[in-house]
Amino acid sequence: MIIRELELDDYHQCLEIGKGFQENSVFSIAGWDYDKYNNLIIQGSDANSDVFSCVAELDRKIVGIFFGCVTEYYFSKKLLAQDLIVLFLPDYRSNAYEGLKVMLEKFEIWAKQKNAIEICIGSSTNQVSKNYKKFLESNGYNDVGFITKKRI
Repeated sequence: MIIRELELDDYHQCLEIGKGFQENSVFSIAGWDYDKYNNLIIQGSDANSDVFSCVAELDRKIVGIFFGCVTEYYFSKKLLAQDLIVLFLPDYRSNAYEGLKVMLEKFEIWAKQKNAIEICIGSSTNQVSKNYKKFLESNGYNDVGFITKKRI
């Protein structure tokens, strides 16, 4: 498995992965906006933007994606880095942690270069395994809370 930076040529494969996930997750009610997706890909492929991205590639096929960003705290000018989406195709999840380890390391380096003071990673999809949380904790992340949802 190769972990590499996102390229504009990855547009269609990432679209397939992202749209498939969105349509089959708790986010399906939110719909899909191609303009927002296009902007994410453009920003993610721009090394100078505040959006981080990398892909996991196996046999010339993208099997995983990681997008994150830096943003100011709502109460401070300091920056925090956070994941936007971390996703591996279901058939490749048995190899995901190998690639995810490299992706996470790249994200941490990027976040430090952007002067973030901490990284927040979580899950709100109701589709993640308990192993993901254990993986993050084994890489120095602390469980600091929870998330709840209510459809209205």
